[in-house]
Amino acid sequence: MYIYSKPVPGLSAIQSAKFVELVHDYEKALVEDGYKPHVVRFHLHSVAHFVVWFELEDVELETMDERTVAAFERHRTRCRCPGPSRNHRRSVVSCVRVFLRHLRKQGRVRAAETPAETRVMVGEFLQWMTAHRGAVPATLFS
Repeated sequence: MYIYSKPVPGLSAIQSAKFVELVHDYEKALVEDGYKPHVVRFHLHSVAHFVVWFELEDVELETMDERTVAAFERHRTRCRCPGPSRNHRRSVVSCVRVFLRHLRKQGRVRAAETPAETRVMVGEFLQWMTAHRGAVPATLFS
């Protein structure tokens, strides 16, 4: 774990060793991706709150998805979690979404499902781009 000038609030409130390990892996990935220390610290602080809430909800890790993130966002308005701060910035949820993407890349949670309606709309848009704008596959799929 990276050494910060001050401890990251909320990390000590995480109960599960599994989640502690996931947060440490996430931190390592952020540092390897070139995030600045103050940004990594903010991400960890945001994710710590999410993980503490998730543990209190007593839900399995594998069920984590966009609905979980939306429920966490609603929770933040009336938060009474032990440990983490009550940061109400919208960027907290953005950090949680990046964490969810990381977990998906690691294979820890299932991939996002694209609704059939969305797939149809995208297909129709690609056909329109080809017919009316002359777009070629190299442009559409790069």
